[in-house]
Amino acid sequence: MENNTLELDNGLFYFIEIDMEGNYTYMNDKFKSHFIGDLYAIGTKAMLSVAKEDRAKCAEVVNQCFEKPKKRHSVLLKKPLKDGFVTNHWEFRPNFNSDGIPKGVISIGYELSDLIDHTNGMREVVNELTLENDAINETIYKLGHDLRSPIATLKGLLKIYEDKSSEQIDIQLISTLVNNLDKKVRILNQKQEEIALQIENYSEINFNDIIRDSLKPYTSEILEKGHLINLNIRAKGFKSRLEYVQSIVENLVSNCFKYKSESTKLSLNFEVSRIENDSVEIKIEDNGIGIDLNKNGKFIFKPYQTFTNRQGSNGLGLYLVKRQITELGGTISLESELGEGTKIRIIIPSI
Repeated sequence: MENNTLELDNGLFYFIEIDMEGNYTYMNDKFKSHFIGDLYAIGTKAMLSVAKEDRAKCAEVVNQCFEKPKKRHSVLLKKPLKDGFVTNHWEFRPNFNSDGIPKGVISIGYELSDLIDHTNGMREVVNELTLENDAINETIYKLGHDLRSPIATLKGLLKIYEDKSSEQIDIQLISTLVNNLDKKVRILNQKQEEIALQIENYSEINFNDIIRDSLKPYTSEILEKGHLINLNIRAKGFKSRLEYVQSIVENLVSNCFKYKSESTKLSLNFEVSRIENDSVEIKIEDNGIGIDLNKNGKFIFKPYQTFTNRQGSNGLGLYLVKRQITELGGTISLESELGEGTKIRIIIPSI
């Protein structure tokens, strides 16, 4: 059982604070274990943990923080390791004391390797689908070619019988042709079933990783606004179609941030657990702007339906989620109240 609250030291990202002299005043455990080790680094120069060729652009971004303090400042930085370098994405913002006097910078970083691995994984999926698509096209072409000959013969016979209605019909020949057609159709059906089995990609689902990956694009906002993200994951050993589950989670997480209330911190609760028949139950609850179900309930899973004029709404998120859950043989239910938030419950059966 995993019960986690998203906070600074939970391993999702690096977090450091640097004073106006460029010295570390704070670093979280993830940063310390990856780049510092057993050394005591508080009070030492932060630039020493940046590759020499990247120090100038790092200093430039820090300066921009104070020139434009309301803007986010991002940079890719290489950091030295024992066996080489690693490139991280970093976001900087200025840190002021209670009197508004600059006291340093706060920086949040995360690994690009996860994104690279995900991109490479998607590329492999595309390559596999391309090969499968080529195989499908080749099979269809061959079977189509095989079907043309008996069909053409049958059409020729029909033409003869139309022209010479008194001529005796060759029942044996027609029977042979029909049997050949039936055999080809059976082969086509068998190939279709084989292709369907090849395309379905089932694998064990790590909900913890999927949810955390879906939250990564919002890391800076979570820290800056103090949003509360609670994860309760109890669903090991569950198998399903990975790309569908990833898409479902990403769409729902995106909606939670897209339609959060502007007057309060976002509170997002994710609970995933195994239930009867080896199914998995996913519960998602937020305190966002909510939906008036009395007015819009019957349109909630329809395509191109938006219930707010907020930027970025395209009316496809819940529609796609519903379609993918249905493809997996699952169900989704939604409770919502305008101004109070939304609760979503999803059941997905195991394969």
